[in-house]
Amino acid sequence: MSEQKNKRLSKSEIITREKEEAEKLAFDLVGLAGIDGIGFSMAAELHVLMGINTVHDLYNACREGKIATLKGWGAAKQRKLKTSIELNVLWFRSHCKKIEREKEGGVIENMAKAIGINSELMKGIAKSHSESFKK
Repeated sequence: MSEQKNKRLSKSEIITREKEEAEKLAFDLVGLAGIDGIGFSMAAELHVLMGINTVHDLYNACREGKIATLKGWGAAKQRKLKTSIELNVLWFRSHCKKIEREKEGGVIENMAKAIGINSELMKGIAKSHSESFKK
């Protein structure tokens, strides 16, 4: 009997889980349209054709080469989108330099989590983009 009680979820736990699932599936049209090279119609097209709901989904699709497979999109557009997302993250990082140094690591980690990469890779991306601006 106690096992059945443990397996049952309370109403608040069910609501919380349903809300989390809905947030994962929510279509972020404004967020996608905010990426350089993507407007509202392209964001809607990506959503319909590939189920891309968030910037994180778009970044993963670019990393996996899925965008280039769409008719009329191509590898160049895919690279541009991926770079645009990475540069937005880089801009955010440089903007956050005003924040205390010990807090900056947490900001980079949060941004890395937001686009689905590990923080060490994010630091490498930021470093490579910073070096290319110096040239």
